[in-house]
Amino acid sequence: MIPVSEVVTCQTCPRRIAGTFLLGILCWIASAFAAVSISMIPYDFDESICGVWGCFPPILALVSVHSLWLIALTGGVWTLQRILPGSVRPVGIAMVILASVGIAFLLGNDLPSWIAQTANYPEAFWFKRVAYLLATETGIPCVQSLVVGLWAIRKGRRLAKERAESNGTE
Repeated sequence: MIPVSEVVTCQTCPRRIAGTFLLGILCWIASAFAAVSISMIPYDFDESICGVWGCFPPILALVSVHSLWLIALTGGVWTLQRILPGSVRPVGIAMVILASVGIAFLLGNDLPSWIAQTANYPEAFWFKRVAYLLATETGIPCVQSLVVGLWAIRKGRRLAKERAESNGTE
């Protein structure tokens, strides 16, 4: 029997790298399937949530689509981290910038006309209208890109710090 102190673990072995990558892809596929399955939960919220800000589509469908975008973007950053670890932080910064521009465009395009239509009471409901716009925008993943971009920036900093420590520089 080999003593534990003499057991060498290979962090760069091709078999270990391939196994970790395949396991990650399988987990990503299972997560994507779970996100899509959320919309199939047999639960009816009876009526859609409505107000001055608008009416929501079925809540489970929204949760499903937003989860799927989040999983897809997170999987992309995870894959990028495995292939090109030095590019995680710049990609995260780009995602945050693009998401911020997208959110600003979305809100700037809708809020002025909505405020003009609801001139009597927009102050009380503008925050709900912003939340409604961000929640119902499923075609462009602005909020998910912002969240994943912030995570990628943090992950990129940590990877750079680990690389600097392994090279002996701070």
